[in-house]
Amino acid sequence: MHRLLKRQLKKIGYSDTQELDNESIKRLLDLVDQAYKDADQDRQLIENSLEVSSMEMQKLYEELKKTSQQKIQTTEEKYERLVNNLQHYYFFYSHGKDGVYDYVSHSMTKMLGYSEDEFLNHYSQFLTTNESKKLANKFKKHTFEGLEQPPYTLNFKHKDGTIRNIEVMELPVLDDERKVIAVEGIARDITDQINAREQLNYLAQHDALTGIPNRYSLLNKLEKIIRRNKRDNTQFALLFIDLDHFKNINDTLGHNIGDKLINAVVNKIQPSIRKNDVFARIGGDEFIIVINRVSERNLIGFIKQTMEKIREEWLIDEFEIQISSSIGIAIYPEDGTDSQTLMKNADIAMYKAKNVGRDTFSLFTDEINQQIQEEISLEKGMAKGLENQEFVLHYQPKLDVNSNKIVGIEALVRWNHPKKGLVSPVDFIQIAENTGFIIKLGRWIIEEACSTVTRINKKCHTNLHVAINVSARQIENDNLHQVLKSTIEKTNVEPSQIQIELTESILMEYSKNIIKALKDIKSLGIVICMDDFGTGYSSLSYLNKFPIDVLKIDKVFVDEISETNEGVILLDSIIAMASTLNLQAVAEGVETPFQRQYLQKLDCPHYQGFLFSKPIPEEELILLVQQQSV
Repeated sequence: MHRLLKRQLKKIGYSDTQELDNESIKRLLDLVDQAYKDADQDRQLIENSLEVSSMEMQKLYEELKKTSQQKIQTTEEKYERLVNNLQHYYFFYSHGKDGVYDYVSHSMTKMLGYSEDEFLNHYSQFLTTNESKKLANKFKKHTFEGLEQPPYTLNFKHKDGTIRNIEVMELPVLDDERKVIAVEGIARDITDQINAREQLNYLAQHDALTGIPNRYSLLNKLEKIIRRNKRDNTQFALLFIDLDHFKNINDTLGHNIGDKLINAVVNKIQPSIRKNDVFARIGGDEFIIVINRVSERNLIGFIKQTMEKIREEWLIDEFEIQISSSIGIAIYPEDGTDSQTLMKNADIAMYKAKNVGRDTFSLFTDEINQQIQEEISLEKGMAKGLENQEFVLHYQPKLDVNSNKIVGIEALVRWNHPKKGLVSPVDFIQIAENTGFIIKLGRWIIEEACSTVTRINKKCHTNLHVAINVSARQIENDNLHQVLKSTIEKTNVEPSQIQIELTESILMEYSKNIIKALKDIKSLGIVICMDDFGTGYSSLSYLNKFPIDVLKIDKVFVDEISETNEGVILLDSIIAMASTLNLQAVAEGVETPFQRQYLQKLDCPHYQGFLFSKPIPEEELILLVQQQSV
């Protein structure tokens, strides 16, 4: 009997031993009916719940499906945009194991100019070299073997005929059994990057102005040349070339003219440089030529030819320019077995050529090296010497040719070196010029000389003037006008008691820069002297151009005066010219009474020289002046 029926019969009091009456049967039927109703309600509730759950599940499913489709669509759109954007820079392709191309993206046409059909059917014909074809086949073979390949570069001929560098990367396509069934590739044009890299490499190796090798390239080439000559036991020469006074051209005519001149010089020399030699620019006006396997005779001939090419007159724009060069030579292996030593020694030899007058060449020797080292030692000691008050001034009297009275003095610097004793300016002034120390030393000389003449005039009740030599470097790089003005205020010297002396060569070489400076100096009341007149250009136009007050006649003309000579034409002419132009004349280097007498006849007003006195310290000078006052 069903357990539910048993429960219902139990509720109406039925047992197995009694029979049901009508009332009990009715009650039983009511209970059974209610049970079915309750069961129906439960079933309906469950069905409703299932229906609601089903609807919610369906809704959730639809939402998930929609979201997934949106995500898939978004992802597909994203990758589609990515691929489309990449097609400006890449093209895609694929081919089977037989090597036959079955797909190429349309972006290939933009990159290489061919149609898709042309590329698919004639791919290998567009590779420019057998090397490119071998490389493509090699990497294709490795990819089919399942090997991972790095990107590689092929040279393709564009349809317009230009050569393009295409970087390729290929990946294998695998089946379910991990076997390679095809290859897919991506390619991009890297021609511009390669050209840019080559351009950067070129710029790193070549001088930007002239296009010839620069210092970096020279050192690399020089190392190779040294190794080769060491192996072959042969020699080579290294030439260090410096253009003389090139800075003046930049300063007076402008850097654009200087640059054009540099290019013109390079173009003139370049054709004579052999294939295995090196021609490099290592600085503004400095060049190196390395000559392999050359005899001494041929080397000297080459150097002279090179100097002659540089020495010719150059027409740059509307300017006619005359230049020269100084060349130093070092020979491998005698003068050095490494690039640094060879260049240093060639530089030393070039420096020697500068010192002996420029427009020449010098071979490196141990003697030159010793001399240069001596100069370097002096260079290092000068600044310390000035601090330690080792520099002193000696003064050479300037005299009236008729009365033989002292009218002025010339200040001449000496270096009282603690180890070398009294060092002549001949040994250190040029070094001071080259290093720029002349600026500081020149200021000290001006102030000390003005202080001296003030003391002497006050003590001896005289009105002497002092002549001070100044260099081109001081005028170019120092505010000489302001230095003199400050010195006048500091020392209470009368401006008319100061005479500034410049050599004739300086006035000519720095003419454009110096005219204004001299006019500013003269506006202070200072006298301008042209020193060593007659040894340089000696042109009347120069005397008219510059604000010159005094001509100092060089000793070489005075030396010609002797009792056996009836006359000295050049000396006579210079003194007459000075008188005509209302300029004072001073004869330098007078050593004999006859020379003084000759100058008296010519009405040369002043002289100086050993006839009266050599340059002497201030104390001795004061005694001389006092003696003349007695």
